[in-house]
Amino acid sequence: MKYEIKNYTHLVDIGKISNEAMQIHFKLYEGYVNNLNILNEKLNSGNLLEKNSPEWNELHRRYGWEFNGMRLHELFFDSLKPDANNDDHSPVFFENLKEEFFAMAKIRGMGWAMIVQDNTTKKLINTWVNEHDAGMMADVKVILCVDMFEHAYIKDFRTNRQEYLDSIFAHINWEVVQSRLD
Repeated sequence: MKYEIKNYTHLVDIGKISNEAMQIHFKLYEGYVNNLNILNEKLNSGNLLEKNSPEWNELHRRYGWEFNGMRLHELFFDSLKPDANNDDHSPVFFENLKEEFFAMAKIRGMGWAMIVQDNTTKKLINTWVNEHDAGMMADVKVILCVDMFEHAYIKDFRTNRQEYLDSIFAHINWEVVQSRLD
């Protein structure tokens, strides 16, 4: 299977996020898609790799990293819209999680701030995922994720994560986010 790079150029210059910063972000996303396709080619080529060989192990270990890098960026970009929200009213489900979500999004280090829904209980949970994989909860649906890697904010906001979050949340497409809820 070959994964396609989605076009998110409609998101350039949203809020206080510069075109240059978004282009850098898109390029990183494209890298995840391209690397995933390279991994698929290697794993599905006619050359059977010896199972449990160092190369075979590393290809499989890297697969989740590249896949999650692709999907989490798609979930993030799909949650944004070019036009700013006309009001400050976010959905009730987010209002109940907002204070903790913003505090969590400012955890030192790189990763993803997320709201996930437990597929069994339907409970909404704020969570932090290091990088693309460490801390990713099992059997949950990602409702909202915000990229908190330095590449997402450092160019325009330096270390002011709150200003970055304010800019992102001014462009959250709440209809898309709410459609992910069960």
